[in-house]
Amino acid sequence: MKRSIIIVMGLTCVTLVRAADLQKSQKPASKQAIYLLLENSSAPLSVDSSCKHVGSNWTDKTIGQYVAGLMAEQVSPGTNWIEASCSTPDRIPEAAWTCEVTFLRQDNEDRWRWGVKFSLDSRGQVMPKSFRCIGAG
Repeated sequence: MKRSIIIVMGLTCVTLVRAADLQKSQKPASKQAIYLLLENSSAPLSVDSSCKHVGSNWTDKTIGQYVAGLMAEQVSPGTNWIEASCSTPDRIPEAAWTCEVTFLRQDNEDRWRWGVKFSLDSRGQVMPKSFRCIGAG
């Protein structure tokens, strides 16, 4: 009796792992892109030259501090929104997905879009050195 319970539990664990692998092979949704960005907020801005001096303060050192500055602008009056998506990779051959999270703002004086682009490996994990800061305005 005890052996059959162990076997059933073992099969359940294998099934859960396979289900997780299948989910990771699917295109990440917008919510997942935002979550992964937040989860990796400690990534240094020094990861890429595109992120040099992009923070709202000269003391900003991480992707999280940069994104916090962009999010803080979202509370200002005007039209503010966030776009997030993942697509097939555009420049890193070993990447499974490239995700982009962009913060947009438009009012009578300002019109800009700034954000972050990063890649995921085949396991759905962020590739730490893939962060790029994007935008204009």
